Amino acid sequence: MPRPILNKKLLVLTAAVIGLSAPALAQPAPSPVAPATAAAQDPSSDPNYQYTAAWLADICRPAVKTWEKTKSGGSVDPDEVKNFEDCMMYLSGFRDGYDYLHKPVEGQATFCIPGEVVTGKLAQAFLSHIDLYPSAGKRNIVDGIGDAFGEAYPCPKQ
Repeated sequence: MPRPILNKKLLVLTAAVIGLSAPALAQPAPSPVAPATAAAQDPSSDPNYQYTAAWLADICRPAVKTWEKTKSGGSVDPDEVKNFEDCMMYLSGFRDGYDYLHKPVEGQATFCIPGEVVTGKLAQAFLSHIDLYPSAGKRNIVDGIGDAFGEAYPCPKQ
């Protein structure tokens, strides 16, 4: 005959394991905090999100101001560095990737950036395009940058 104390301990242990492995009770989702602008919200948690040109423009606006400040010898606050790095690295990566792949459209390159053009100038060209064409901010980020660079740095016609 089984010992009652051992069965009781086994029953308690089994109940504890089942209780710990059961999903937590549903709790209401926290209310989202509205970002400063909808475009500036970091959507990286949504795997289906398409980054827009407006999202990058919101990051590049303060970055261009920081870049202009450093050109004139001004100092940069640590909180300005993140947007500066994010904007400049994204645009540099786009340029490097494009230069590597040299994506021609109908036999013609989409844009031709001279080698001496620094990334700060690319950011200015990008923002000028977004400001000139408000609907461009809704485009996919890659198309938005490509259009801006194509306008600012067109290739010579062949």
